[in-house]
Amino acid sequence: MGILVRENVVEDVIQVERINSRIMKIKIVMGKKVGNIFSVYAPQVGRPEAEKEAFWGMLDDAKTVAESEVLLDLNCRIGEDRRGFEEVMGAHRFGVRNQEGERILELYQSKELRVINTMFRNDRKKKITYKSGGAEAPIDFILRRIRGHMGKARGI
Repeated sequence: MGILVRENVVEDVIQVERINSRIMKIKIVMGKKVGNIFSVYAPQVGRPEAEKEAFWGMLDDAKTVAESEVLLDLNCRIGEDRRGFEEVMGAHRFGVRNQEGERILELYQSKELRVINTMFRNDRKKKITYKSGGAEAPIDFILRRIRGHMGKARGI
């Protein structure tokens, strides 16, 4: 678990906090604001359900997501179908959603977070963050709090 920071912004990092083996946070000065950047490593598909339940409970209960401005989430597939998640996902999606993807989208929606990766057109090659045995998918997502009310993403 780690967060890479460009050398030219290292001095802007105020705090580094390892919340547990799956969640890490840095607090960083971003212009005139201070923001939180989280790196989150979710249990992979095939892991025991008890492990997943413990992770999701911890993530939902923690102020982690409630206070975050940007969150990087791993190991889920949100897919291209955005029905029910129009405020969360943009027009540029890829693949098929898995159970973890459904769960994380519900969490994002409840915390009013938007998947920034889906807001911009990008090469298929640049979207893919996981490749194994012929399977490929984007499983890393950058999120941003939706400003104002759902549907109006001011400040994104």
